[in-house]
Amino acid sequence: MDHRWLAVPLLASVFYPAALMAQGTPAQSLLVLSKHDRTLAIVDPGTLQVVSRVPVGDDPHEVIASSDGRTAYVSNYGFGRFHTLAVVDLTTAKALPSIDLGPLNGPHGLFFVGGETWFTAEGAKAIGRYDPASNKIDMILGTGQNRTHMIWVSADAQRIITTNVNSGTVSLIAKEEVRAPTGMRPSSRSVTAPRASTSRPLAASCGSPTPATAPSPSSISPRTRSSPPSRRTSPARTG
Repeated sequence: MDHRWLAVPLLASVFYPAALMAQGTPAQSLLVLSKHDRTLAIVDPGTLQVVSRVPVGDDPHEVIASSDGRTAYVSNYGFGRFHTLAVVDLTTAKALPSIDLGPLNGPHGLFFVGGETWFTAEGAKAIGRYDPASNKIDMILGTGQNRTHMIWVSADAQRIITTNVNSGTVSLIAKEEVRAPTGMRPSSRSVTAPRASTSRPLAASCGSPTPATAPSPSSISPRTRSSPPSRRTSPARTG
């Protein structure tokens, strides 16, 4: 049985618990980015004292911690100029090698669920998923929207929401199972593939979204390539 993603576009500091921290680092901490200093500060929420500062590269915009509190990921944004995620070992307060996203430039929004880091890539009009276990980007999905900025992923990774700033839309993405047509040989394994997306503007002044196909680095398997162009549906009222 195949699995497909159904995308429907409609219109930094982190508190985290740590299972194991370095000596002197509190078990619960605040992660605070400084864009000007290009650092991540680890702050004790009880005393509001900065415990450690770690360099995180150019133009850090968002930060997320892994579920076990051992690793932090920071997006190097640059309004589409950069294409890396900075990585910090929170148990030692040390910078690790950054993740090169290749053509997925302009990473911004981050979310961690299912042991993987999800991110938006504004310059590619797409979202991606990084697997720390394999050290690879194992999924790319195009939104076809301008400046796909922030991302939320459900705990079971079956639903995704992104905000798309310049398109004035929100993308609602759902994973669904698709049965092979009668007469076709069934697949021996589940496959994740994109389906068409539609756009629902949140403001009357917004223009029609521009479809785009997200690029795919060489490490991506064929089952994770980007979605086909989007189609537009009826307007929705803004809040």
